[in-house]
Amino acid sequence: MADPRAVVADEFTEETGLAIGPTRLRAHQARQVADTLFTHRSHMFSFQLNAAELDELRSALAAQGVRAESERTYVENARLGDLLTSATVDWNTLGAITQVLLAHESLAAADVGEMRSHSFDE
Repeated sequence: MADPRAVVADEFTEETGLAIGPTRLRAHQARQVADTLFTHRSHMFSFQLNAAELDELRSALAAQGVRAESERTYVENARLGDLLTSATVDWNTLGAITQVLLAHESLAAADVGEMRSHSFDE
């Protein structure tokens, strides 16, 4: 099985255009996504963007992704408060973002990009 951090770093680069190294990733608790429907678990990782990386992502307008697979992804940036008061993200995503922010208390009031977990079947 491939190193999960390397897979996540590669996937992040494909979907955002911003290259990050796997050593920057912080692992969080793995959980089932929808335990009444699926048995697979989602492994969540996070990292903190520096100011230059955040500016680069905020200014990126072009679609990313693997064109050969018809994948088109766009980076979205939102404040946690806005996510809490809107239906922009689902409960799973909101829970994942909250878990990361609680683990990084210094980030709790900061702007956060929409973070998505990456799943690896177990």
